[in-house]
Amino acid sequence: MQVKAAEAKWSANPAHVFVPADEPPDLGNWARPGVIPLRLSSISRHFQLCITDSSFREGRQIRHNKRTVLEEMDDSGRVLRSMPITEGTQYESID
Repeated sequence: MQVKAAEAKWSANPAHVFVPADEPPDLGNWARPGVIPLRLSSISRHFQLCITDSSFREGRQIRHNKRTVLEEMDDSGRVLRSMPITEGTQYESID
């Protein structure tokens, strides 16, 4: 059995988001809001990841609530089922 080592890249930029080839990007607290279609060639169903980020001010900080949900859709794009994958909160100071 032969194992290939994955090439890792490093960035000092805090806004950098690692996106592996042919895979979805970050899913947790560092994920960017939006919809990511998932292509699964082995089945005929349609899936997507829906990432939301709601932010609001709390005193001298900003609270970021993030959530990633896996959604199964029919052929018309209507969501049939959904399942939360990650939920989290980050606080950003604004001094």
